Amino acid sequence: MRMDGLARLHASMRHVGITRMRFRLQHNQLLFEGVFLVDVEPYELALGCLAQNVALVFQVAAGYQVRPYIEPREAFDALMAALRTGANSGQPFNASTFLREIDAALPQRANTHDVPTPADVVRVYRHVEEADKVHFCGWLPHPLGGERGVTPKNLAKTRLCLGEHSYAFCQRNNVSSRWTDKPDLAQAITPPPTPKQARR
Repeated sequence: MRMDGLARLHASMRHVGITRMRFRLQHNQLLFEGVFLVDVEPYELALGCLAQNVALVFQVAAGYQVRPYIEPREAFDALMAALRTGANSGQPFNASTFLREIDAALPQRANTHDVPTPADVVRVYRHVEEADKVHFCGWLPHPLGGERGVTPKNLAKTRLCLGEHSYAFCQRNNVSSRWTDKPDLAQAITPPPTPKQARR
């Protein structure tokens, strides 16, 4: 199904020059925190209802097409449990209707203040490596062709928190992103160095 609200939001994001957007929206009695990422391929729309332990991630294909399914099963079960707590608990669930209502509730305009931090992203996505460590603290280049190197879990966290470009660069050049739970050790996010640059 096509999400026209998502298309409008992306147009506004392009207008203000951002590739990531965080927002809040209400669905029935549930308050969702969301992020829309257009610097990953394919685009992703993620919704988290933190009080209810619900995390939903939708891939957004060309033309803002989203499959009207709630996957995996754990996410579907968590959403059903959360929806049963409200006034509409007796209503049958339809994923297409749910997504149309989410689409209608999306913000119409983007703002540069709405760019999510890595902490915002980790709050919505689940199963992120070292989810308590949300402050970027540098890069760790590994020797190309060496036995030790960047892990798939670190690459996944880099992609979610820093975007497709950083992910692809780190994958190509065997570079890990480093994270800490101590805000005073946080560093400004810079482009990752190649192993050759790190040796200089």
